[in-house]
Amino acid sequence: MATQTLLCSLTLLLHTYQAQQMIRGRSANPALNQPRISGLLDFARNCTRLWTAASANDPYADWALIQIEAKLATIECEFKTHLTRLAQPLNDQNTVINPAQSTTPYQHTWVFKTPYANLAAGLLTRYDALLCSVLTARQLGLIDHGEQHRLMSAYSRSLRQLFALPNFWQPTGIQRNQIDLQSDTVQNAIQRYGDCPADILAGTYRPRLAPPIRTRASDVISDPVKRQGIENQSKQHQPRHDASVVTRRVFQIV
Repeated sequence: MATQTLLCSLTLLLHTYQAQQMIRGRSANPALNQPRISGLLDFARNCTRLWTAASANDPYADWALIQIEAKLATIECEFKTHLTRLAQPLNDQNTVINPAQSTTPYQHTWVFKTPYANLAAGLLTRYDALLCSVLTARQLGLIDHGEQHRLMSAYSRSLRQLFALPNFWQPTGIQRNQIDLQSDTVQNAIQRYGDCPADILAGTYRPRLAPPIRTRASDVISDPVKRQGIENQSKQHQPRHDASVVTRRVFQIV
């Protein structure tokens, strides 16, 4: 029986223009000296590259994912705290208050390949809720324009920092068991990223959501004849794609 690929989709429903802009970010504008601003989709693609490298036993990819997990947790705590704080004065009013919402909210379904992208998408919805709460408080006169701008800028800055975090990382092409070889590839990685922490290098400390490390048969079989036979067998059993049974995917996969 053929195996079936299961996909987890996530539908974003965003009310604010600022949150919608965070999906794709902003293109660079040299004329105005404006740099490129990374969005959720950039973050998702970069996390997929890190995920693939981490599954190939790249310790530097693990190191980068650990930093991303820490940033995700920090922003999650920050946004929850601020949502609670903003909701309190609204609940203290004697009238029923409906938070500000768009009459035509943005709605789109995505399929992200890593849990990190899904977590970041969740933060984007919380960011959108925060902005709605801030705009509601402003309309009710509970905060002034200056406080509104300060809060919205702070929330935007946190999310932009997260989306830009994996930008610095490029595939190193190395594995943990190659670190001691002191090859040019290893030296380039050390020069670019520094010395990887010992526990991460040893594999005793990996990201909480780390992918399992893949081990190919050709990596663990030393006999070249047996290895070639396994590789040929694998190629012969690769599934063929029959256009008559392919189901069209209606989701956008990142």
